[in-house]
Amino acid sequence: MSLENLQQRLCEKDFLEYLLQADKHPFNPPEDLREIQWEVYPYYLSSVNPRITFHLNTIQGEYLLKLNTETYKIYREAVACRLFYPLNSLELRVPRVYANETQIPLSRNQFCGWLIAEWVSGIPATNAADEILVNLLPPGLLNLHRYPVNNGNVESIFGVQMPIQAEAQDILRERRREYFKRALEVCPQKLIRSVQKLENLVCAHSFTDHLAFIHGDMHVNNIKYYQEPYIDRYRLFLFDWEDISIDHPLYDLANLMFSDGFSERSRKCLETYVLLYNQQPAEFGPLNPLDAWMLTAICFVRNLRWNLSAINRDQEMLERGAEQTIKKILNILQKSL
Repeated sequence: MSLENLQQRLCEKDFLEYLLQADKHPFNPPEDLREIQWEVYPYYLSSVNPRITFHLNTIQGEYLLKLNTETYKIYREAVACRLFYPLNSLELRVPRVYANETQIPLSRNQFCGWLIAEWVSGIPATNAADEILVNLLPPGLLNLHRYPVNNGNVESIFGVQMPIQAEAQDILRERRREYFKRALEVCPQKLIRSVQKLENLVCAHSFTDHLAFIHGDMHVNNIKYYQEPYIDRYRLFLFDWEDISIDHPLYDLANLMFSDGFSERSRKCLETYVLLYNQQPAEFGPLNPLDAWMLTAICFVRNLRWNLSAINRDQEMLERGAEQTIKKILNILQKSL
């Protein structure tokens, strides 16, 4: 079974609908696809929109197959990876995308998008030694964050024109307010006052005017590390680009700190990134590390809303964890102000 044959099957409605249910029943691929080893790759947050990811092991090699009925995410990830693939550095690389489709009709007026990308059999960064992450992630991210945020690149990923700088900052301020608003709509009563404290601090803060293409879901589960063949050095592999966005470049570092429990290694990643960036500051001047800590509050409220909306979550445990995280963020912010 060649990749071309698989792509043809992925344009068949019945086959796509069967694949989208593969994590809910014993998966039995069709006869002509049984030479492929199919492994469902787990998602860490549930979604009401059908989606699934596979690790495919074939005679030709290993691949990642991602399906999503939020088809714009497939489109954005495919375009972003193709734009950033030539930027692969010694420290960090993004996946090569081999093929994608974004508008395959399904039943019930739904559409499905899919992409086939390379699979890297690395080790999850959760298990990486601290120095591997600290030495490789900041320079690799900096290389990606310096990619030009101009009309052509913005339009190719998002299908809209790049707003002028003042308008872009207004959009970001409104987006941050909206994240808090959505979280407060589903927030348990006991957490509301604490979340509002975070909101007041973030919305009163003057962020620097930096803009960059950001990964948007920067956590250690989306990073692998591996050793290059015949070279005595490690390299990071950053995947899952479906949440690519335009935001402050420190948002990715904030998300890393939040998702890694504000670990010492994630804080060192922030320090190293800011130091490297400020050695050659862009047109907006040097970065302010306080912006990253403010943005951890945004990462928290986005995550809180997702978790509160998820099915089969332990509400009491979730609330306890949220209380502890809010206290930690407030403590850090109040010490920094």
